[in-house]
Amino acid sequence: MEEITRLIESYRNSINSQDINGLIELRDRLAIESFYLAQDLSEAKRNYNSSYFVRKIQIEKSKQGFVKEMAYNKATTEALIQSEELYRTELDNESIAVSLDLLLKQVNKILDAIAQRVSYLRDEQKLTKQ
Repeated sequence: MEEITRLIESYRNSINSQDINGLIELRDRLAIESFYLAQDLSEAKRNYNSSYFVRKIQIEKSKQGFVKEMAYNKATTEALIQSEELYRTELDNESIAVSLDLLLKQVNKILDAIAQRVSYLRDEQKLTKQ
């Protein structure tokens, strides 16, 4: 993510002075980094889904144990209370996945903006040659 931030900052700082070849190189490097970001996002979503199902299974197991000792509603409540740490882990994993997803969407928007800028500069270059 640091490399993505560095590339975006570079684009922002040179937005009006960058030539076509520089923009294309920047776009390519950012596109490659977005691939790695997508891999990280995939792993984060896998972790989130895993923690979700681990928590659900643990709640059901705990609930079954409590049902033998108390009423069903109270057993459900106790099982939920016991799974607090698993719930926090799930929320942390979800937060990471959502953050990476938002970052990837923003990177894609910036890639689109760079592509539009390259297109504009090419058109402008053609007009000046005529």
